[in-house]
Amino acid sequence: QQQTAVSPLPSDDSSQKKKISQTSAAFNLPAWFGVAALLVCAGIFGLTMIWDNSNPILKTFQVHYRAGGIVFGGGPVIVPLLAAEAIPDWMTSETFFQGVGLAQSLPGPMFNFVGYLGAIHRSGGWKGAIAAELGMFGPGFILIFAVLPFWSQLRDGRFKPVLRGVNGAAIGLIGSACVMIYASSVRKGADAMVLAGAGSLVAFSSLPAPFVILVGAIFGAILKQLDLAQKAIL
Repeated sequence: QQQTAVSPLPSDDSSQKKKISQTSAAFNLPAWFGVAALLVCAGIFGLTMIWDNSNPILKTFQVHYRAGGIVFGGGPVIVPLLAAEAIPDWMTSETFFQGVGLAQSLPGPMFNFVGYLGAIHRSGGWKGAIAAELGMFGPGFILIFAVLPFWSQLRDGRFKPVLRGVNGAAIGLIGSACVMIYASSVRKGADAMVLAGAGSLVAFSSLPAPFVILVGAIFGAILKQLDLAQKAIL
């Protein structure tokens, strides 16, 4: 009796590698282009390290490009990095963390917080906001083109331990950002009550983040209006 051979289905890992290879081939970027993009990114980063600029707009770009070149792990990581630059030279701690709260309550990535810093720094306005956004997103944008020619090689097993190390460091930075935000924001009993209430909603309900923020704002306003738990705890 003749048997028909059934070819095995491709594994998820092999299909993923095939998609990665197809993505890299679709851009068809030569290796020299990736090296050139990396040198451009590193060159601008080097200039921001040694360039002492008195122009407030260029200074804003300089600081945010430097932060954007070393940040890993998402939005909260930039809080301790930029706090070291902005406080107290650019603004007070209270003004800084008011911007953090504003950015968290709006749609979009946390990185949009830098537009607030650029606009506040020496009254930079919209020019400062644009300079900050270009500085923060510039390194990542350039590095995409630096990595694409080598992406299929970077995604193999030899590079995965490096990614795990980067992820671990990012978690540590996010933890330090949480501690910094807590120490600077929770100063009264009302602050702690809003924190506990919002945390409970996130942990035990399916409310979207914008609604949790709205509930926290209303709860805080009520406590303030009734003059409840307004004594400092720290």
